[in-house]
Amino acid sequence: MNKRRPGSILNIKESVLIEEKALHSRRHNYYKIIEENIDEPDLDDLMVITLTKIAFCEYLLGMNTTEEGCSVNLQFAINNINKKYNTNYTASDFFVSI
Repeated sequence: MNKRRPGSILNIKESVLIEEKALHSRRHNYYKIIEENIDEPDLDDLMVITLTKIAFCEYLLGMNTTEEGCSVNLQFAINNINKKYNTNYTASDFFVSI
């Protein structure tokens, strides 16, 4: 039995389908979190968690999160976080493979 659930998610027996539009929206909101909080001190954990969520959304969208194929936006966010919080993350740190 197919049931419509809130948040653009559709359950089909043992599967879950997530609409592409919902993923793009979620990914955009994660980038906004980084943009709005990048100047706040001591939020490096939040930034890493947010980058991980972005990478997972990009994985679900079929995008590559390795260093060579990383999206420009993800690489830009990683670079900004590295500068702000004196870290050394790469796109490969957020690579998702299932």
